[in-house]
Amino acid sequence: MDSTRDFTFDNANYPLDKMRKQLDYLHARGQKMVLITDPAIHVNDSYGTYTRGQELDVFIKNADGSEYIGQVWPGYTTFPDWFAPNVSRWWNDELKRYFEALPIDGMWIDMNEPASFCIGSCGSGRPRDEVPTPPWVAKPPGRPLDRNNRLLVPPYAINNHETELSSKTVETIAVHANGVAEYHVHNLYGLMESRATYDFLRAYRPNVRPFVLSRSTFAGSGALVSHWTGDNAATWQDLHVSIASTFDFGIFGIPMVGADICGFYRNTTEELCARWVQLGAFYPFSRSHNSRWLRPQEPYRWPSVAESARRALGVRYALLSYIYTCYQNAVERGWPVARPLVFEYPHMTETAGNDRQMLVGDSILVSPVLLKGDRSVDA
Repeated sequence: MDSTRDFTFDNANYPLDKMRKQLDYLHARGQKMVLITDPAIHVNDSYGTYTRGQELDVFIKNADGSEYIGQVWPGYTTFPDWFAPNVSRWWNDELKRYFEALPIDGMWIDMNEPASFCIGSCGSGRPRDEVPTPPWVAKPPGRPLDRNNRLLVPPYAINNHETELSSKTVETIAVHANGVAEYHVHNLYGLMESRATYDFLRAYRPNVRPFVLSRSTFAGSGALVSHWTGDNAATWQDLHVSIASTFDFGIFGIPMVGADICGFYRNTTEELCARWVQLGAFYPFSRSHNSRWLRPQEPYRWPSVAESARRALGVRYALLSYIYTCYQNAVERGWPVARPLVFEYPHMTETAGNDRQMLVGDSILVSPVLLKGDRSVDA
């Protein structure tokens, strides 16, 4: 991306001609390319995606009718309103332009809760060319909290470690095109973006199964998208927790799910990464991913991790026909691909609390090492 703006290309580091060559290289070897996109659209009058959206009136509003402007990676940003009458027309047009420039194989839609670094419409009234200080350098500006507003401060408390309900997301009093406040439809945002993106891919390539990976999900998302479990940490605890998290989303009806192998936050270690790839090779969605500011953690960085990856992923590839059958069962019967033992052995009470082993379908049992220094598993 050019300055992390959607549907653009970084001419210095990732020029379009080289991206096309890389894509051709991958396609010639039967491989795919999926690139990341956030819903936040940079507020800039020289940015076509923004100006075209503004002309079609597709962005979330403040109560006074002005554009709601938060802060995400490009700077001050606005957000598509999936309830707006013209939003599908605009989104389809932007995706079509993008795919015609670079015919990638799917969409990775991130930050679609939607995430925002500041509280409230912090970019309202700011100069269009102003670049706000990133949140990891200085805390974004806030605004006084109206504690009498039940949409900002509901009459019940939730277990939220943030300062308030609207922290790190679009404010609950923002307004959609149908007049509904964000408070009432917040949890639908990722699902609605997923639907819009999935529908575009179905129409653009009618003979190709769409691939969409979404961070935010809701009931019904599993029919449209795959999912990863969010920004975990490179810790032994999060390695362990990833099993239960994968179970959860399979039960929620999202069969293609997995955690970031080796962890997203914190620098991983050779031992942890080796153990994680041994488990992660059997997540339905298997991918290593970490923050750009941390040490790289591709398996080839350590000989032991590379060997673990070759062995574990070799087994996965050998089981692909079986795994595809598990997906078909998920479609027809709703059974998760990755499932807890209690699903298959409900009469055995000791399986009810087992979150240290994972079944892939009904026939493959994965018993990973989950503790630092261990060389065996008592299962």
